[in-house]
Amino acid sequence: MFQDERKYYTPELFKEIQEDFDYTHYLELLDQKVYAIYGDRNQIEYERKIEDLNLPISALEKLEIRFVHNACHMIMLENPEGLYAVLKSIFDELSV
Repeated sequence: MFQDERKYYTPELFKEIQEDFDYTHYLELLDQKVYAIYGDRNQIEYERKIEDLNLPISALEKLEIRFVHNACHMIMLENPEGLYAVLKSIFDELSV
């Protein structure tokens, strides 16, 4: 979540998002590469995208993170061509 959006979250909701909705421990059970695809919220040059995901280092070490330009939470609707390009690049990597 980007810093400028935090003002819209109550402390209770923010705690729930960060703590009570944390399934990152399941990543520790996996041995294969895991891809995470996020929208970049039209902020291509924003340097803190990964930091703003609020993921622990242990989760980040397991993830191969990709961003779709010009998309937010509904990537498949906001930029289906961009999502296709990211998915294709992942499949191309896996098929080599």
